[in-house]
Amino acid sequence: LESLTIPDTFTRIGASAFQDCKVLKELILPDGINLIGVSAFKGCASLENMVLPQWATTIDNSLFEGCKSIKTIKFNGRVRVVGDKAFKDCKALTELLLPENVESVGSDALKNCDNLTVKCVERSVVAKYCEAEEIKHEFVSPSEVVEEETQDLTLFIIIILVFVAIIAGVIVLRIYLKKRKIKMTTLQKDESEK
Repeated sequence: LESLTIPDTFTRIGASAFQDCKVLKELILPDGINLIGVSAFKGCASLENMVLPQWATTIDNSLFEGCKSIKTIKFNGRVRVVGDKAFKDCKALTELLLPENVESVGSDALKNCDNLTVKCVERSVVAKYCEAEEIKHEFVSPSEVVEEETQDLTLFIIIILVFVAIIAGVIVLRIYLKKRKIKMTTLQKDESEK
């Protein structure tokens, strides 16, 4: 099994659910997932990319440990906790953007991520962790950290506005046609009386 899409009806991924699925390259999670258990993707050596659901607030212990092929992991700015060994041994991971509101980073969370540069806000918990653990990092502005989330929200708002505009257009058209029908009916009555 190289690719898997989790159905929208799922709300949780259990602990160790995909642990050691060594050939799994792609896993698509629905946004309705609100809990991902400890070590859920641990040892998925072929997994290349991951987009965590929008409601994710915790990157649990050993979640991606040993995912040596993973290149990108995207998540929203709501993440508050990065667990112990969360990204340990993610050797192909080159960049990780961690939000300013992360309140704790567990032990060995970024251990053996040799090619990784962590992007974080200066003086944040993540920045202090990287400095203490001598992990390569660079500072970004808080707005850069939430830029993707803002882009998703902007797209959602645009879709809603287009939908509202279409509904408003339909309502205006119905009112116009109704008035025109009444006017035409009145004109027909006036002509038939003559």
